[in-house]
Amino acid sequence: MKQDRLKLLVSLGLNQLEAEVYTLLLSQEPMTAYRAGKLLGKPTANVYKAIESLSTKGAIIVEEGNNRLCNAISPTEFLNQLKRDFLNKTEQASDALSNLKPEIDDERIFQLKSLPLIIERCHNMLENCQTIAVIDAFPKPLDAIKPAVEAATKRGVEIFIQTYQPIKIEGAQITLTHQSKKVLEYWKSQQLNIVTDGREHLIALFNESFSDVYQATWSKNLYLSCMLHAGFIREHTIHKLMAVEKNEQMVEEINKILTQQKFFYNSMIPGQKELFLRHATL
Repeated sequence: MKQDRLKLLVSLGLNQLEAEVYTLLLSQEPMTAYRAGKLLGKPTANVYKAIESLSTKGAIIVEEGNNRLCNAISPTEFLNQLKRDFLNKTEQASDALSNLKPEIDDERIFQLKSLPLIIERCHNMLENCQTIAVIDAFPKPLDAIKPAVEAATKRGVEIFIQTYQPIKIEGAQITLTHQSKKVLEYWKSQQLNIVTDGREHLIALFNESFSDVYQATWSKNLYLSCMLHAGFIREHTIHKLMAVEKNEQMVEEINKILTQQKFFYNSMIPGQKELFLRHATL
C-alpha cells in the first residue's frame, strides 16, 4: 500500500524523495526537515532540497522563524492545485500546438498502445460523427465512452450498440448479445469496437481488468470502415432476432426487425458515399 501511494505521487510529478517526505508529513505532527531526514534515514541536505521543492509545488507549508516546522497540505487541496495547474498547461499547449499539424485524411492503419489515447480517440470519433455509429463493446470500455455516446444521440446521431450486460442509453438502439455471460467468461478480456459514419473505425482488445492494451488498431480507411460497419450492424440484427420471444407475434416481430435493417442501398452512410464517389459510377 505504501509503495502504491509513492508510485502515484511520483506519477503526478514528485520525485521519490519528495513523495516519501510528503507522505511522512501527512502522517505526523509538523516537524523540521532535520527530523524528517532522521525518520526516513535520508541525508539531511537532500531532505532540505525536497522540502524546498515541495513548498514551491504547494504540497507543504513551512513555519517562519527558527524552528521552521514543516506541515503537509491536505491531499484534497494539493491534488486540486495539481488539477488546475494541469488544465491550465494543457490549454496553453493546445493553443501553442494546434496550428502546427493540419488535419489530413490518411487511410493507413495505425497501432494504438495507450489505453487513455484509445478512449480519447473513441470520444473524438463520436464527437465528429454526423450520421451513424455502430458499437460492439464489453461492459468496462462501454462505460468509459458512455458520455460521448449519450452526447452523440442528443445530436441526432443513430447509435447501434451490441452489449454484453444490460445498459440504458437514451436514444441508442441497444441489443444484448445472446449468451452474453458465456461470451464474457470465454473471452476473459474487454473489447471495444466502433465504426463511425462508415468512415473511421477502432478495434481494441484489453485485459479483463481493463488496465492494459493487448491489441488495438485505428484507421480512416474507407473500404475497411464500410465493411466493418456492414458486419457489425448485421451482427447487431442477428442478436436482436435471437432475442425475439417465441409466440404468436414472433413472425411479425422478425419481419419488423428485418424491414428496419440498414443496407448500403437503403440508407446513406457517409463513408460509403465517399467510397462510391471515389471508385464507382453511380
